[in-house]
Amino acid sequence: MKKLLSLLLSTFLSVGFLSAGFVNPETGWEYQQSTFQAFYMLETTEVDSELAEATDVIGAFRDGVCVGWVYVDPNGFTTIPVMGNDGSFPDYMNNDEVVQLQIYDATHGSILPLTAGDVLPGWANNEIFIINGTAYAN
Repeated sequence: MKKLLSLLLSTFLSVGFLSAGFVNPETGWEYQQSTFQAFYMLETTEVDSELAEATDVIGAFRDGVCVGWVYVDPNGFTTIPVMGNDGSFPDYMNNDEVVQLQIYDATHGSILPLTAGDVLPGWANNEIFIINGTAYAN
């Protein structure tokens, strides 16, 4: 009986851990880590012509579903994880789809669409995309 309880507890904790998402406390944006991932690196990010701050949050979305988020790196090259559809997450990115970006401006408590400094390439598994120029929101 003790072994059965231990096994059940271990299984419960494993399943709970695996289904835990990454939740941003300021926005409520949440995603779960997929085995298919890509990363978009924004060279510079501005909000209202001012350099974005470390308390600002960039979210990545596919049809309104959060597929990744990260706090801005004001020093540059903020790297956004973007999850893909590995069969477990059908609402996540598929090959060649273009991610939609939003930024949470902590100073004003507002969420704005974020325009990349260059064309965002379509999503592809295991890719790292460097997006040159200044991403901006107004």
